[in-house]
Amino acid sequence: MRKIKSFKWLLFSIPILTIGIVIVSLFAEDSQRTPAPAQKSSYLPVVDKESFSTVRNRMSEAKPGIMKRQMDLLADAPAQKSSYLPVVDKESFSTVRNRMSEAKPGIMKRQMDLLAERYDLSNRPAKGAVMDRSKPLQEGVRVKLPSGVTWAQLADMTPDQIRDKNLFPQGFLPLPHANHPEGGMVFPKFEIQELLKQEQRDLTRFDLDFDLPEHFLPEFPPAIYLTSRPDLGDVSKGKLVTIDNFYEIFNGILNPKQIEGLRLLLTPFPATTIQSDR
Repeated sequence: MRKIKSFKWLLFSIPILTIGIVIVSLFAEDSQRTPAPAQKSSYLPVVDKESFSTVRNRMSEAKPGIMKRQMDLLADAPAQKSSYLPVVDKESFSTVRNRMSEAKPGIMKRQMDLLAERYDLSNRPAKGAVMDRSKPLQEGVRVKLPSGVTWAQLADMTPDQIRDKNLFPQGFLPLPHANHPEGGMVFPKFEIQELLKQEQRDLTRFDLDFDLPEHFLPEFPPAIYLTSRPDLGDVSKGKLVTIDNFYEIFNGILNPKQIEGLRLLLTPFPATTIQSDR
Protein backbone atom coordinates (compact mmCIF):
# COMPACT_ATOMS: atom_id res chain seq x y z
CA MET A 1 0.00 0.00 0.00
CA ARG A 2 2.83 2.36 0.85
CA LYS A 3 4.45 1.79 -2.56
CA ILE A 4 1.16 2.52 -4.33
CA LYS A 5 0.72 5.82 -2.40
CA SER A 6 4.27 6.89 -3.13
CA PHE A 7 3.80 6.18 -6.81
CA LYS A 8 0.56 8.18 -6.91
CA TRP A 9 2.30 11.11 -5.17
CA LEU A 10 5.11 10.96 -7.70
CA LEU A 11 2.65 11.01 -10.60
CA PHE A 12 0.90 14.01 -9.03
CA SER A 13 4.08 16.02 -8.37
CA ILE A 14 5.63 15.60 -11.84
CA PRO A 15 3.08 17.90 -13.62
CA ILE A 16 3.42 20.54 -10.90
CA LEU A 17 7.21 20.49 -11.19
CA THR A 18 6.97 20.74 -14.97
CA ILE A 19 4.65 23.74 -14.78
CA GLY A 20 7.07 25.46 -12.37
CA ILE A 21 10.03 24.92 -14.70
CA VAL A 22 8.08 26.38 -17.63
CA ILE A 23 7.09 29.50 -15.62
CA VAL A 24 10.69 30.08 -14.52
CA SER A 25 11.90 29.71 -18.12
CA LEU A 26 9.36 32.27 -19.33
CA PHE A 27 10.45 34.81 -16.72
CA ALA A 28 14.10 34.24 -17.63
CA GLU A 29 13.36 34.91 -21.30
CA ASP A 30 11.48 38.12 -20.47
CA SER A 31 14.36 39.38 -18.35
CA GLN A 32 16.78 38.74 -21.20
CA ARG A 33 14.59 40.59 -23.69
CA THR A 34 14.03 43.62 -21.40
CA PRO A 35 17.21 45.77 -21.09
CA ALA A 36 18.30 46.77 -17.61
CA PRO A 37 17.62 50.40 -16.72
CA ALA A 38 20.62 52.73 -17.23
CA GLN A 39 22.54 53.40 -14.05
CA LYS A 40 24.31 56.60 -13.16
CA SER A 41 28.08 56.39 -13.16
CA SER A 42 30.97 58.67 -12.25
CA TYR A 43 32.93 57.39 -15.23
CA LEU A 44 32.75 58.13 -18.95
CA PRO A 45 31.51 55.32 -21.20
CA VAL A 46 34.29 53.15 -22.56
CA VAL A 47 32.60 52.86 -25.97
CA ASP A 48 32.69 56.03 -28.09
CA LYS A 49 29.43 56.69 -29.88
CA GLU A 50 30.92 59.64 -31.80
CA SER A 51 34.25 60.19 -33.49
CA PHE A 52 36.61 62.73 -31.94
CA SER A 53 36.24 65.10 -34.89
CA THR A 54 32.46 65.02 -34.52
CA VAL A 55 32.67 65.79 -30.82
CA ARG A 56 35.19 68.57 -31.40
CA ASN A 57 33.11 70.22 -34.09
CA ARG A 58 29.93 69.98 -32.03
CA MET A 59 31.54 71.45 -28.93
CA SER A 60 33.38 74.15 -30.90
CA GLU A 61 30.09 75.28 -32.44
CA ALA A 62 28.49 75.40 -28.99
CA LYS A 63 31.39 77.40 -27.45
CA PRO A 64 30.20 80.95 -28.38
CA GLY A 65 26.78 80.36 -26.88
CA ILE A 66 28.23 78.86 -23.69
CA MET A 67 30.68 81.73 -23.23
CA LYS A 68 27.98 84.33 -23.89
CA ARG A 69 25.71 82.73 -21.31
CA GLN A 70 28.53 82.65 -18.74
CA MET A 71 29.54 86.27 -19.35
CA ASP A 72 25.91 87.35 -19.07
CA LEU A 73 25.69 85.60 -15.72
CA LEU A 74 28.86 87.34 -14.51
CA ALA A 75 27.59 90.71 -15.74
CA ASP A 76 24.28 90.27 -13.94
CA ALA A 77 25.87 89.05 -10.71
CA PRO A 78 26.10 91.70 -7.97
CA ALA A 79 29.61 92.95 -7.22
CA GLN A 80 31.05 91.35 -4.10
CA LYS A 81 33.87 92.55 -1.90
CA SER A 82 36.98 90.42 -2.03
CA SER A 83 40.35 90.33 -0.28
CA TYR A 84 42.01 89.33 -3.56
CA LEU A 85 42.92 91.16 -6.73
CA PRO A 86 40.87 90.31 -9.83
CA VAL A 87 42.42 87.57 -11.90
CA VAL A 88 41.25 89.10 -15.19
CA ASP A 89 43.17 92.21 -16.27
CA LYS A 90 40.91 94.87 -17.73
CA GLU A 91 43.81 97.19 -18.61
CA SER A 92 47.21 96.59 -20.15
CA PHE A 93 50.27 97.11 -17.99
CA SER A 94 51.36 100.18 -19.96
CA THR A 95 47.92 101.75 -19.46
CA VAL A 96 48.04 101.13 -15.70
CA ARG A 97 51.59 102.48 -15.44
CA ASN A 98 50.76 105.65 -17.35
CA ARG A 99 47.59 106.26 -15.37
CA MET A 100 49.24 105.74 -11.97
CA SER A 101 52.37 107.71 -12.93
CA GLU A 102 50.20 110.68 -13.90
CA ALA A 103 48.35 110.45 -10.56
CA LYS A 104 51.60 110.25 -8.53
CA PRO A 105 52.22 114.03 -8.06
CA GLY A 106 48.71 114.58 -6.71
CA ILE A 107 48.93 111.59 -4.36
CA MET A 108 52.31 112.67 -2.99
CA LYS A 109 51.14 116.27 -2.50
CA ARG A 110 48.09 115.11 -0.56
CA GLN A 111 50.25 112.91 1.71
CA MET A 112 52.92 115.57 2.30
CA ASP A 113 50.23 118.15 3.11
CA LEU A 114 48.77 115.74 5.66
CA LEU A 115 52.18 115.20 7.28
CA ALA A 116 52.87 118.95 7.40
CA GLU A 117 49.46 119.56 8.97
CA ARG A 118 50.03 117.02 11.72
CA TYR A 119 53.75 117.21 12.45
CA ASP A 120 56.73 119.52 12.69
CA LEU A 121 59.04 117.87 10.14
CA SER A 122 61.98 120.26 10.46
CA ASN A 123 65.46 118.84 10.96
CA ARG A 124 66.46 119.57 14.57
CA PRO A 125 69.17 117.08 15.59
CA ALA A 126 69.71 116.59 19.30
CA LYS A 127 73.15 117.36 20.66
CA GLY A 128 75.01 114.40 22.13
CA ALA A 129 72.29 111.86 21.29
CA VAL A 130 72.87 109.50 18.39
CA MET A 131 71.48 106.21 17.17
CA ASP A 132 73.55 103.01 17.06
CA ARG A 133 76.44 104.66 15.25
CA SER A 134 76.60 108.36 14.48
CA LYS A 135 73.23 109.52 13.09
CA PRO A 136 71.77 112.08 15.53
CA LEU A 137 68.32 111.69 17.05
CA GLN A 138 65.71 114.37 16.49
CA GLU A 139 64.65 116.43 19.49
CA GLY A 140 61.48 118.17 20.57
CA VAL A 141 57.75 117.41 20.42
CA ARG A 142 56.73 117.11 16.78
CA VAL A 143 52.95 116.66 17.03
CA LYS A 144 51.14 119.90 16.18
CA LEU A 145 48.23 121.17 18.28
CA PRO A 146 45.05 122.82 17.02
CA SER A 147 45.37 126.55 16.55
CA GLY A 148 45.20 128.52 19.82
CA VAL A 149 45.59 125.46 22.08
CA THR A 150 48.52 124.62 24.33
CA TRP A 151 49.60 121.40 25.97
CA ALA A 152 48.86 122.92 29.38
CA GLN A 153 45.28 123.67 28.33
CA LEU A 154 44.79 120.12 27.11
CA ALA A 155 46.19 118.79 30.39
CA ASP A 156 43.48 120.68 32.31
CA MET A 157 40.66 119.21 30.17
CA THR A 158 38.86 115.94 30.62
CA PRO A 159 38.86 113.41 27.77
CA ASP A 160 35.18 114.19 27.11
CA GLN A 161 35.91 117.91 26.84
CA ILE A 162 38.75 117.27 24.36
CA ARG A 163 36.48 115.05 22.29
CA ASP A 164 33.49 117.39 22.35
CA LYS A 165 35.63 120.39 21.33
CA ASN A 166 37.46 118.32 18.69
CA LEU A 167 40.85 119.26 20.16
CA PHE A 168 42.52 115.85 20.06
CA PRO A 169 45.94 116.26 18.37
CA GLN A 170 45.69 114.77 14.89
CA GLY A 171 49.31 113.62 15.04
CA PHE A 172 48.29 110.83 17.43
CA LEU A 173 45.82 109.36 14.95
CA PRO A 174 46.89 106.45 12.72
CA LEU A 175 48.93 107.64 9.78
CA PRO A 176 47.39 106.39 6.52
CA HIS A 177 49.34 104.79 3.72
CA ALA A 178 50.24 107.38 1.11
CA ASN A 179 48.21 105.47 -1.50
CA HIS A 180 45.91 103.33 0.59
CA PRO A 181 43.79 101.79 -2.23
CA GLU A 182 46.93 100.38 -3.87
CA GLY A 183 48.94 99.74 -0.69
CA GLY A 184 52.21 97.86 -0.90
CA MET A 185 55.67 98.52 0.50
CA VAL A 186 57.52 101.75 -0.22
CA PHE A 187 61.28 102.02 0.33
CA PRO A 188 63.42 105.10 1.07
CA LYS A 189 65.61 106.35 -1.73
CA PHE A 190 68.88 105.40 -0.01
CA GLU A 191 67.74 101.79 0.40
CA ILE A 192 66.61 101.60 -3.24
CA GLN A 193 70.03 102.84 -4.36
CA GLU A 194 71.93 100.36 -2.17
CA LEU A 195 69.87 97.37 -3.37
CA LEU A 196 70.29 98.50 -6.96
CA LYS A 197 74.05 98.65 -6.39
CA GLN A 198 74.32 95.23 -4.73
CA GLU A 199 71.66 93.14 -6.47
CA GLN A 200 70.75 95.17 -9.58
CA ARG A 201 67.14 95.23 -8.39
CA ASP A 202 65.27 98.51 -8.71
CA LEU A 203 62.51 98.84 -6.09
CA THR A 204 61.40 102.27 -7.30
CA ARG A 205 57.62 102.54 -7.61
CA PHE A 206 56.19 104.43 -10.55
CA ASP A 207 53.12 105.41 -8.52
CA LEU A 208 54.58 106.45 -5.18
CA ASP A 209 57.64 107.70 -3.28
CA PHE A 210 58.58 107.29 0.36
CA ASP A 211 56.91 110.05 2.37
CA LEU A 212 58.87 110.48 5.64
CA PRO A 213 61.95 112.75 5.70
CA GLU A 214 65.27 110.93 5.90
CA HIS A 215 66.35 112.59 9.16
CA PHE A 216 63.49 110.83 10.98
CA LEU A 217 64.42 107.38 9.70
CA PRO A 218 66.62 104.87 11.52
CA GLU A 219 70.28 104.68 10.71
CA PHE A 220 71.05 102.83 7.49
CA PRO A 221 72.09 100.09 7.19
CA PRO A 222 70.32 99.14 10.42
CA ALA A 223 72.22 97.55 13.27
CA ILE A 224 71.47 93.88 14.01
CA TYR A 225 71.63 92.43 17.52
CA LEU A 226 71.12 88.72 18.18
CA THR A 227 69.30 87.79 21.37
CA SER A 228 71.19 84.48 21.36
CA ARG A 229 74.59 86.25 21.12
CA PRO A 230 74.39 89.61 22.92
CA ASP A 231 78.16 89.46 23.41
CA LEU A 232 78.70 90.13 19.69
CA GLY A 233 76.97 93.51 19.62
CA ASP A 234 76.07 94.76 16.13
CA VAL A 235 76.71 91.79 13.81
CA SER A 236 75.76 93.62 10.59
CA LYS A 237 79.27 95.13 10.30
CA GLY A 238 77.62 98.24 8.93
CA LYS A 239 76.41 96.38 5.82
CA LEU A 240 72.98 95.89 4.31
CA VAL A 241 72.29 92.16 4.50
CA THR A 242 71.45 90.75 1.07
CA ILE A 243 71.38 87.39 -0.67
CA ASP A 244 74.94 88.08 -1.84
CA ASN A 245 76.60 88.71 1.51
CA PHE A 246 74.50 87.01 4.22
CA TYR A 247 76.71 83.90 4.33
CA GLU A 248 79.85 85.98 4.71
CA ILE A 249 78.30 87.95 7.59
CA PHE A 250 76.60 85.14 9.53
CA ASN A 251 78.68 82.04 8.86
CA GLY A 252 79.98 80.82 12.23
CA ILE A 253 77.39 82.90 14.12
CA LEU A 254 74.09 81.25 13.14
CA ASN A 255 73.43 77.52 13.03
CA PRO A 256 72.71 75.75 9.70
CA LYS A 257 68.93 75.89 10.15
CA GLN A 258 69.06 79.63 10.81
CA ILE A 259 71.38 80.19 7.85
CA GLU A 260 68.92 78.38 5.57
CA GLY A 261 66.00 80.38 6.95
CA LEU A 262 67.91 83.61 6.34
CA ARG A 263 68.66 82.52 2.77
CA LEU A 264 64.95 82.00 2.08
CA LEU A 265 64.10 85.31 3.74
CA LEU A 266 66.54 87.19 1.49
CA THR A 267 65.73 85.35 -1.75
CA PRO A 268 63.73 87.61 -4.11
CA PHE A 269 60.44 86.03 -5.14
CA PRO A 270 57.96 87.38 -7.72
CA ALA A 271 55.58 89.81 -6.06
CA THR A 272 51.82 89.80 -6.48
CA THR A 273 52.03 93.17 -8.19
CA ILE A 274 54.93 93.62 -10.59
CA GLN A 275 55.93 97.26 -10.98
CA SER A 276 58.88 96.85 -13.30
CA ASP A 277 58.62 96.84 -17.08
CA ARG A 278 61.94 95.02 -17.45
